[in-house]
Amino acid sequence: ALQTVSIRIPISFALLVLVPALPDLAKALPQVRLDLGTIHRPTDYDQPGSALDIRFGNGSFPGREADRLTVERLVPVAAPTLARDDDWTSLPLLLVAGAREMWAEWFAAAGLSGQPRRSHRFDSFVA
Repeated sequence: ALQTVSIRIPISFALLVLVPALPDLAKALPQVRLDLGTIHRPTDYDQPGSALDIRFGNGSFPGREADRLTVERLVPVAAPTLARDDDWTSLPLLLVAGAREMWAEWFAAAGLSGQPRRSHRFDSFVA
């Protein structure tokens, strides 16, 4: 008999990581049927009903036990016509909805100061 495991997962992680791994996962765990629910906003995790959550973050989720699955590595990219200038703060930024301010982290790590002038917010990395 199949055992169903329900997982809440960001759509970007589902599309970029989990779906490509499904054939190997099915071979390794033939008795498991996945029931995936994609998450668009952090508040979606507040809804009951999943055995597992896959989240982006630092592992601090009150009331939850967390294990790191992977290390996130993000790099900025820009069209060559936009990237001619070294002033990244003048470029429009694509933001991903969530608790982290990823661009602020990147600017600090790159030793850049200043506030970005314009940004566009998306609910996933699959923009």
